[in-house]
Amino acid sequence: MHKSTLFMSPSIIAVVAAAVWSVSVGEPTPKTRVAATVPVTRDPMTEASDDHGPRLRTEPSAFETIKDAQADIEALARMDPTAETASLRASVDALLDHEWIAVAVLGGPKRHADRCGSQCEEFGRVLRPFVRGQLLGPLRAHPDGRMQLVREHVRTRRSKVDTRLTYTEHGEQVEISVDYVLHRVDGRWRVRNIFTEGASLLKTVRYELRELHRRGGMDQVIAHMRDRLEQLEIAG
Repeated sequence: MHKSTLFMSPSIIAVVAAAVWSVSVGEPTPKTRVAATVPVTRDPMTEASDDHGPRLRTEPSAFETIKDAQADIEALARMDPTAETASLRASVDALLDHEWIAVAVLGGPKRHADRCGSQCEEFGRVLRPFVRGQLLGPLRAHPDGRMQLVREHVRTRRSKVDTRLTYTEHGEQVEISVDYVLHRVDGRWRVRNIFTEGASLLKTVRYELRELHRRGGMDQVIAHMRDRLEQLEIAG
């Protein structure tokens, strides 16, 4: 049994079509790295080869990055939002590419500065805990759930790590997909998008903020984000 759950307003979810990972970018078909119970498509100890043979991979993969952060994600998600520790917040924030996300949700590099103007820094500060809350949202809604890493779809500079959250509701087992898109940034894997049951966080927030900006500029965007943060704390 599957249950679609996106931790945003239902009206927005209804408007935004689920994003499809396989669309565009003109890159070759991704290889897939799967959990240990399924064979891996390439040697996990090598990342590339050269004239001297395969080179040992010295940096973690995107899959391993999510796996390493899993304990902190689960600990922070199960904590009362008003009692979050700075160290756990910093650990989860280090996984998220907050600066890139702030630019992307306001329309990308060509539109971001024009739209936020002198309020870009304030917008980034307000958006940061909101994005963190979205990453933690599925586990906060189902604190007894179990997060399982399933597989990694590997591309040159980005990967998608599929996970499943399983929990019990009304005596029945429910499973939802929560997938992370990571890009290599300065030698590290950083999360730039999250798909919950196929619905894209970036696409949903970008649509919502574009409409708010059209009606009331950045003042309305920032006021709306502050209201959403209060709702997340209450829900938590």
